[in-house]
Amino acid sequence: MLTFVASLLLYIIPVFLLFHMAFEVYHRNRGYALNRIAFILLLLLGFLFAGNYLVRVTPEAYTSVVTRLFYYFPAIVTLSVSLHFYLRMTGRFQSIAKWKLLAVCYGQLLPALALFLPMSWFEIGVVDGGLWNVDIPGLGIKLLLLGCNCYSFLVSLILVVAGLSYVKKYDLNLKIKQFRTILLGLIVGGTWGIVFLLHKRLPVIPHSLNCPDLGLFSILWFALFLRTAMLKFDFLPAIDRNYQKLYDLAPLAILVVNARGIIRDLNPQAAQLLERAPEDLLYQHVDQILLSAANRIKGAAVDFCVVTRNGVAKTVQVDSYDMESQGELLRYIALADVEQRRSAEEQIDYLAYHDPVTGLANRTQFQRQMDMHLGSQPSRPIGVLLIRLAGESDQVFAADLLRQIVPERALIARLDHEQFALLITDDLELDQLLALGNHVVTEGQAHDLNANVGIGLYPDHGLTFDELMQAAESAVHQANKMGLQAAIHGIVQRNLKAQDQQIGAQRAFDAGEFIYYYQPLLDVRSGRIIGTEALLRWVRPGVGLVPFQDFLMSVDKEDLRDEISYWVLENICHQQRQWTEQGLPQVQMSVNCTPQFLLHPQFPTRLIETLSRSGIQPEMLSLVVKEDSMTDSVEALLKRGNELLELGIKLTLDVCGIGSGSLHVIKQLDVHAIMVDCSRQVNLQAEPDQVRLHTLIAMSYSSGKRVIAKGVETFEQWELLSALGCDQMQGQFVSKPLEAHDFVRYMHQKKLGA
Repeated sequence: MLTFVASLLLYIIPVFLLFHMAFEVYHRNRGYALNRIAFILLLLLGFLFAGNYLVRVTPEAYTSVVTRLFYYFPAIVTLSVSLHFYLRMTGRFQSIAKWKLLAVCYGQLLPALALFLPMSWFEIGVVDGGLWNVDIPGLGIKLLLLGCNCYSFLVSLILVVAGLSYVKKYDLNLKIKQFRTILLGLIVGGTWGIVFLLHKRLPVIPHSLNCPDLGLFSILWFALFLRTAMLKFDFLPAIDRNYQKLYDLAPLAILVVNARGIIRDLNPQAAQLLERAPEDLLYQHVDQILLSAANRIKGAAVDFCVVTRNGVAKTVQVDSYDMESQGELLRYIALADVEQRRSAEEQIDYLAYHDPVTGLANRTQFQRQMDMHLGSQPSRPIGVLLIRLAGESDQVFAADLLRQIVPERALIARLDHEQFALLITDDLELDQLLALGNHVVTEGQAHDLNANVGIGLYPDHGLTFDELMQAAESAVHQANKMGLQAAIHGIVQRNLKAQDQQIGAQRAFDAGEFIYYYQPLLDVRSGRIIGTEALLRWVRPGVGLVPFQDFLMSVDKEDLRDEISYWVLENICHQQRQWTEQGLPQVQMSVNCTPQFLLHPQFPTRLIETLSRSGIQPEMLSLVVKEDSMTDSVEALLKRGNELLELGIKLTLDVCGIGSGSLHVIKQLDVHAIMVDCSRQVNLQAEPDQVRLHTLIAMSYSSGKRVIAKGVETFEQWELLSALGCDQMQGQFVSKPLEAHDFVRYMHQKKLGA
């Protein structure tokens, strides 16, 4: 047992040391390509020790294959990566063609394929050592390994010596020390490896001890010297490692040059500014990048010109600071892109007069333009329309809609999170301004944006900015209070009387004024339409779209909700069948239902009858229930939900938030999917909401529920929600709600079902 533990430690300890050194080198300067190559090299060295152990414990029948795959071939790959490392140690060989680099470093992999040839020379014998096996390579394998080792050793010496002479030429003191350390490690490790290549064990080693091939320990010698070279003699000698993060993240591009003007180091911003890889800039003379910067600038900010890799000239402001490190004088040159600075100044000026969310004029610009027009004492009227949105509406979409529907010469401004304003300088009459206000509200309602408009008129309602804005504000309150779409200051005019609205739902139902809109539901992974949500709307002739809240109020007042709900189910099922008969692929139809409707005693029976008449499959229907409407009926809904699931009907829970309350409801109800309204309930820009949403998605997945995001308005929201794991999405970014014929056209455009 003691022998077994000792044998195991002889493999575990070297592997641990090599992996530890690999991550030490990587974290020392992870942004530097040479450190990344050294990291890969050290990992491969550790893999060789692990492969050697695997060979020893593999059953004899598989030893030959395992030895080739996990030991001999990886050994030659490691030699190739080491040559790549030596080539990249300086800029001496940066002009070498890529195919030549591959040939020099990785050409030996071609003869290495002979390891897998079924020839007697390349056979591997196995000696049974009891608890482990000892592999005995054939003569061909020995010669191949010896040739690859000698080739790598000789090429490594050539590359290191050539690199050493190169860095001596430019007096790169630390780089010289780094090369000498690597060279010493190469000589010690290479000599050890060649001596013990053909003698895997010494006679003095007990036969019962499973010892790694002695040639492998050359790896540890070389790795120790490599670690010393990369950690002790790395770059940024004048910057304490505690401050390297600040150096890497500094907004300025920084070049570090020595007294001879040779670039010793640079931060990522410098490589980005010059549009070159860091290794292409190291060891170049700074005059090749910046006009004689090392000699002409010292402690003064001056403008210079740099030329990027693509030949683009950039004007930069240059400042420098001298610092002595380990007896060597270094100059830190900071570069600031002048054009970028000017662009930033222009951006600041732009934001001073524009809304950052919508790109419209802000309140400052709106007042500035109005004061300019009023200052000229115009002889014709000037109209001010104040638009107040209801609820958490999508500001970007509202701004785009206003750009499309208002007169071209009108100034559109976003005053705050719920108010927009229009400045009309054309000669419009009062009734024309009122018609414009009504048009704005009607178009908004068609896109689920509810608003009121107040109108102020120069000179009737004021002569200054403040007076006109107060008049328009008063008119907004007037419109909201009296149920108007738009109102002019001091003038009462109803577009829709409350009494007429309260008694109009039954008449509208009988007159066929209720219409359907269908909003597509897309699968995130495939980008295909997999469903649609049916939305019922009331369009009154001569009035337009009735606000949804007023619609519901009228329906409830006349006790029509259940009757209309059954009518909706009947119609959307027949619409589904009609689409199928037209040759369109089946999509899941979703419809909103209240808990009271679902719990109606006759609901399951009438639902089965509806499905039977329409002929659609039950799984193609999804009933959506809002969480905030079911506070007192969770237990009853749980029972009814199980009945519906047995019928094949899918249930979706529209949660009212992403807090702990919603998580509790998700655990209780057995539903097919969870729906989250990202336009109203979630601030995707806030990290806490992102975390809570991720938690909700994870919990939904753990309980077998899919996640639907609705109210998706922008590509950025789509990207973030996709990354968080949402399955399906719906919103203006995908498509606005469409009438039935437009929905069919949309499906054809998307070539669904193919």
